Amino acid sequence: MKKLFPVLVFALISFLAAGQSSSDSSVSKRLKYFVSTNSGISSTPVGFRIGLLDRMGGYIGTRFGKGYKYEEDVRTGVRVSEATLFAANAGLIFPITIRHGFKVHSFFGLGYGKWFSRPSQNGQTVGVEVEGGFMFSYRRFMLNASGNLLTGDGKPAKKDVTVGVGLRF
Repeated sequence: MKKLFPVLVFALISFLAAGQSSSDSSVSKRLKYFVSTNSGISSTPVGFRIGLLDRMGGYIGTRFGKGYKYEEDVRTGVRVSEATLFAANAGLIFPITIRHGFKVHSFFGLGYGKWFSRPSQNGQTVGVEVEGGFMFSYRRFMLNASGNLLTGDGKPAKKDVTVGVGLRF
């Protein structure tokens, strides 16, 4: 999984670069970028998302925060220590409706996550993270909401909800 994330980031950067260099000689189209917060409610409270948002687009995003790592010790039982939680995703954005400056987009992304919020055999939940949600924008202001699902370590999937506000350029 550690090799998959750089490939996703490279693909997204290539997508953005290709969109930037493909311009019609008679009409110069300006791409519309956005910057948004991407804050998880329960596991990863601080995050940001950047990307390209016109009719279709792409993004990269990350979230991080402080949590607890649980380790089993034979003598003392479960030992709790502070740890850094993080997740990194890349994905595509698809239009749903665009009317008079108001736009609704859906997005879907994949990435890597490492959350330490519950006891397990190795003290962490690590694996593939899938996210999907909606972006609502009016002129330059935008709101987004998504659901995230972290799987991959043989345990039940871990869920989180993210919300954010942002600006389009």
